[in-house]
Amino acid sequence: MFAGMYFVWGGLLGATTPVLTALISRVAPDQQQGRVLGLAQSTAQMSAICGIALGGWFAQVAGLSNIYFLVGLVYLVGLFACTFGYVRMRPLTRPVQHSGD
Repeated sequence: MFAGMYFVWGGLLGATTPVLTALISRVAPDQQQGRVLGLAQSTAQMSAICGIALGGWFAQVAGLSNIYFLVGLVYLVGLFACTFGYVRMRPLTRPVQHSGD
């Protein structure tokens, strides 16, 4: 069961990462795309490293069975952050309509 869920999670992560990178690239100004994409990649890698370290520390302090509550909390905070960001950014990312299209 766990192996199947891990496989599905990996597939979803592999499918969403290029889409998110493309969205970041689309919103960034042309002269700053390299900087913005580099920052996004660096943030993703640092988050992975910090997540592993925080998870290991939390498992030692609170026990391995309680790590799932921490992961759920982090995902919930991420959901709220993404929802808040989407609501704030939605007016900025509307496509521009050109006459004659």
